[in-house]
Amino acid sequence: METLETLRTQIETAEELHAVVGTMKSLSAVSRRQYEIAVASLDTFVRVNELGFSVLLRRYPHALVVLDAASNGLSNRQMVSLRSASVPVFSADRIPDVTARVMISFGSDMGLCGSLNRRVVSCVGETLRESAFGMGECLHVAVGSRLARELEAAGYSVMDTFDLPGSAEGITDRVNRLLQQIDVWRTAGLQHLLLCHVRPGHSVLSYEPSAFPLLPFATTSVEEAARTPWPTRMLPDFALDWRVLLAALVRQRLFILLHRAFAESMAGLHASRFRAMAAAEQNLEERLGDLRRSYHRRRQAVVTEELFDVIAGFEVMR
Repeated sequence: METLETLRTQIETAEELHAVVGTMKSLSAVSRRQYEIAVASLDTFVRVNELGFSVLLRRYPHALVVLDAASNGLSNRQMVSLRSASVPVFSADRIPDVTARVMISFGSDMGLCGSLNRRVVSCVGETLRESAFGMGECLHVAVGSRLARELEAAGYSVMDTFDLPGSAEGITDRVNRLLQQIDVWRTAGLQHLLLCHVRPGHSVLSYEPSAFPLLPFATTSVEEAARTPWPTRMLPDFALDWRVLLAALVRQRLFILLHRAFAESMAGLHASRFRAMAAAEQNLEERLGDLRRSYHRRRQAVVTEELFDVIAGFEVMR
């Protein structure tokens, strides 16, 4: 039978762990909110990008044909005009085959996030099995070291790993690094690139893994933007070379898609962690209740034994 001292130690340990779990739950709620705000803020950015394509295609309708024929023209350095020498660049010879396909998956760096990484790995497998993207060699890039280990355990070849941003402000730096890396891959001949990450579900704390192609560049939304009436009576014009403008708009579009993938993935990560911490908090509360009841029962038994000893001694003395 456990002593009062042992039960008291267990209660103190459980209370400390309960406080830690409660703090992590609160941090997850706050972090999830900032990434949800980051996702919502992209709507205006998307609208401006679509209006830019609308202006370009109204004056140069053949720009869309050029975009398709050039496979988005992403190998042009105008698409990714990054010149920061401090940003690490993967070597182009890391891709053994110029026709290789690359999938970028978003997960977590640490645990305590439920089944998020396993669900992302399952989504990767389903996408490769059910789509033409899975035909031929596919290399993987993991955003999150823990996801990288999950992918390797599932038998996938992980080419490199990106770390996750610590806040919403850090997403831009990660996106610029990925854009620079995509330029290196396109120079090597890569034509197919897929993103796999979690997106917000129907309920507040739900999320669903999703995959969509980043390259080849989808021109459907661009065509729709070109057909959308201009919101004012005055049509804008531009003096910039249309090829330079097209390259800038495409790069901006890729930036938006990658930024949204990061923000939605991080929001899903913290939603998953919030749910895991809420479940852990409930389990700890139940465990604390059991320990406190055991402690009170044991304490009452000790008091009762001491009373019996006092009564027995009194009877003997009498």
